[in-house]
Order: sequence, then C-alpha cells, then structure tokens
Amino acid sequence: GNTGKHLAVGAETDEVWSQQQKLSVTDGDGGGIFGNSVSLSNDGTTALIGDFGSAFIFTKSEGRWDQQQKLTPADGTRANFGSVTIANDGTTVLIGVLSGANSNGDRAGSAFVFTRNDQSWSQRQKLIATDGDSGDNFGRSVSLSADGTTAVIGADADENSNGDRAGATYVFSRSDGSWSQQQKLTADGGESNSFFGRSVSVSDDGTTSLIGAPFASANGSSAGAGYVFTLPQSRPESNPESAQFEITLTETSEAVPVGEQLRVTTQITNTGRQQTEATIQPTTTAGTATGTYHDTQ
Repeated sequence: GNTGKHLAVGAETDEVWSQQQKLSVTDGDGGGIFGNSVSLSNDGTTALIGDFGSAFIFTKSEGRWDQQQKLTPADGTRANFGSVTIANDGTTVLIGVLSGANSNGDRAGSAFVFTRNDQSWSQRQKLIATDGDSGDNFGRSVSLSADGTTAVIGADADENSNGDRAGATYVFSRSDGSWSQQQKLTADGGESNSFFGRSVSVSDDGTTSLIGAPFASANGSSAGAGYVFTLPQSRPESNPESAQFEITLTETSEAVPVGEQLRVTTQITNTGRQQTEATIQPTTTAGTATGTYHDTQ
C-alpha cells in the first residue's frame, strides 16, 4: 500500500482562504499521482480524486473530510486515472483512463461511469469510442453536465481527416440508464499535432462545450486555441417546458372532427430528447396544424 499520498482542502472564511484539511489515502496503488485530477460536487461535500488505477471518493460531514470509497474498474484496467469529474449533485462520476488498452488497441483509452446508490458507489458502464484506435488517448479529459446525463470526453491524439494527433472529442448521453455515443467533434480547419481535446468542459445544461487545442495554429504560430460547440435548441428560453411547432397530418385512420384534440407522439431530435408528446387541434383530417409540445421526460 501507499502511505504518502496527500491532498490539501481549503475553504473561504471572511473572504480569506485557509487550509481546512490534508486528504490522504493508505490504500493507493503506488503510482505516485494521487491528486493528479480532482473534482467537487456543487455543494462542496463530495470530492473525487484521481490516482493510478483508481479514484477516491471523499465526503464531508460535520466539517471533516473522510474517505468513503475507492473506485476501481470492474475489468481490472490499471492505468493513469488522470482525468475525473463529478456531476453537480454528487451522484455520478466520470473517470478518464487515457492509457488504458481495450478492443480499440493499446493506449486507445476509455472512460468509466460510476453512480452512487445511498452511500455505495458502483460502476455503471465503460465507455470507448466507436471508431477508436491505438494511441488515441481517449479519456485524456472529461466533463459532465450538471445532471450527469451528458459527457464530453477528449481524445487528443486521435488521427482523423485533420491529420495525425489532430485530436477529437466525443459526446455521450445517458438514456434509460444506458450511455451511448452521440457525436464525434473535430475542429473545422484543424491540423496535425493540434491535440484538440486536451481539455474539455460542458455547460450545466449540456448544450455548450468548450474544447482546448493547446498546439493549434493561431496568429501565425502554434499558440493554441479554444473551440466552442453548441447543440441547437428548439425551446424558447422564456418557456423551457413547451414550444410551438407545426406537424403535418398526412393520413388518419378515421375522420377527426374539426377542433377535436388529437394526441400524437413524435421525435424532436435537435433537443437531444428521446421522446416528445404533442397535443394538437387539427382543422382538417390532412394538412398542417399548429400545436404545443410538452416534454414527457
């Protein structure tokens, strides 16, 4: 075991920061990188700290921090857990293992999702890129939306149409408890050795992502750049629960009287939602009607 791993925790008191506690573990893996990456829940009572081959959960109670659980991959992966993040509510964590080997090859990289049930943490899923390859460093950087349903994962050594080690970022989303890859992001006009995806961050609502490329060309040199990606939203900000839309009635199984409500289910793909329920009042049995959709999730 490792007896020399420590991390200091500070707090602000009367606008002056002071160290509150030094966190340490006695059951580390000897990699010497405890504290390489850290993340806090929104209320500041749950901490996630990366190590070699594992990550550690600490919780605060009555002003004191104590180790709650050591997280290790179910498949025995031992590599640098150098990138970690925790959702705002402190119940979902994502851990990037950039040097891990898997079906995509050596150092292809992976990420592990753990969730908390009461006071116990368990692995929910292992995430890998659908088009991954050896040396991609998938898991170099990770970020979660506030509710823990959208994940952005960097693979800064990915080779793609922009060149060798141009880098890429992958967006995953959770639906019905299962995670799946939604999209691969690359820089428009990117180039080799940009390492796009070295750092990533996603907004609380999961609709805006910021990607760092420290060696991208800018202003005539490899000064680095940041790239902003957004997910279109069809909902107006003033009323996030509903919005007006148009639906075309091409055929009905029976005549629908004018003014009678017709309940339909449709897909609103650009909101990232799986299903949307709509109620409309058609004026004819065929044609276009205007109604309001209400999110059922």
